[in-house]
Amino acid sequence: MSDKASTSNSSSGSTSASSSTARGTSKNYEQAPVRKDFGPYTGPDAHLPPYVYTTHVTEKVPFNVVYDVKFNHNITDHDFFASAVGNRLNLYEAMKDGKLEMKNALICPDKDEEYYAITWCTISATGIKGVKNTPIVVFAGKSGVIRSINPFNNRRAKQYTGHGDSVNDLATDPTRPYVFASASKDLTIRLWHVRQTAAIAIFGGYLGSKDQVLSVDFHKTGGYIVSGSMDHTVRVWKISDNSAIQAAIEKAENTDDDGGPAPVPVEVHYSTACTKDLHTNYVDCVKFFGNHIISKSCEPSMVLFKFGEFDDPSPCGFGTQNKEETLSQTLATMALPESWLWYIKFAVTFGPPRHGWIATGNQTREVHLWDTHKQPFTIQSNFTLTDAELPTIIRVVDFNRTGNILLAAGSDGRITRYDYRDTLPAKPSRLSKAGKLPGKPRGRPMKK
Repeated sequence: MSDKASTSNSSSGSTSASSSTARGTSKNYEQAPVRKDFGPYTGPDAHLPPYVYTTHVTEKVPFNVVYDVKFNHNITDHDFFASAVGNRLNLYEAMKDGKLEMKNALICPDKDEEYYAITWCTISATGIKGVKNTPIVVFAGKSGVIRSINPFNNRRAKQYTGHGDSVNDLATDPTRPYVFASASKDLTIRLWHVRQTAAIAIFGGYLGSKDQVLSVDFHKTGGYIVSGSMDHTVRVWKISDNSAIQAAIEKAENTDDDGGPAPVPVEVHYSTACTKDLHTNYVDCVKFFGNHIISKSCEPSMVLFKFGEFDDPSPCGFGTQNKEETLSQTLATMALPESWLWYIKFAVTFGPPRHGWIATGNQTREVHLWDTHKQPFTIQSNFTLTDAELPTIIRVVDFNRTGNILLAAGSDGRITRYDYRDTLPAKPSRLSKAGKLPGKPRGRPMKK
């Protein structure tokens, strides 16, 4: 994946939302409930960064850029995560003592493959005593072939074909963890079931994205998908009221590729909501934030906005399958210094004060943090994490299930771990500038 610098000369401060238009006085929805307000954190350590450097590992492979790291949020008693670097998928555990321990490594026989995206799914286990759900890691990249496997025993391997070019992002339905979506260079988003190697639905076409789809995410209800594209647009696709898609998901649950003919995917040519008024460059990361959306561009900036009226609880405003919602209203703009390259992903963790953060890296070894409880959001980040052990270019960050661990990964094959200040484990010995541990030979053995 080649780096792309922004060619826009406009500053992030010049970005504005489209003005509100007259939409009538009658409303066919109930007003959204008031968000619970915790108030900002005011403890004695409120001025200190919430996360502290713990350790790091370096993956030494020919293509040594880590494009994705993803924690498994379905396993509650361990913090397992997968990393994508070159043609390797590695499984790690973030140990309670602060270390990062490799558990498994999967290498693609195609040396030209380069993985860009990871997501975790689960399927109901059959015939395994005492096990209700099986963890499945799904990963894809340059070739466009999506792969899945149980990385703990190397079983249940599958390949999902259909995309005509690279896969840039993957996301899992939070309400149905066996359903996932993929965003591709072939201008489409596809919906999949872990058990079925053919796509359930294809989102795109004449009125879809006009360039690569770089990012995809599910709403917390599983009823909406948001996508960001190189054509500068952010789109929402409503699937909860699409009976054909819902029927296809239910049917796929009972197939497990029984050898019959591949089902014909449902085609969706029209997004439910769309805006191109927020960004003037590639939209390389989007995520739902309740019924609002956070979108990031390499302008460089992030925008918190909503489709439709502010008091409308729908994530897509008045949009339907036949008519797009185009009104987008900005709540906050967040500046991202030194983030002109595309494919730099942010992450969000939700929680009470001091435990709710938006995090993103940049090109100069910095992780910027915004406190989700300090509203309105400030243009500049509330905290900046800097350390010589961070990757030079931070491509991706991710939080564990509780938000106590933050990973930052990117160039140099580097994965850096930060721990929440109040739960900081015993700190491992830090490598010196010469790369040596005190009294030990150069480097560290890697467990296989």
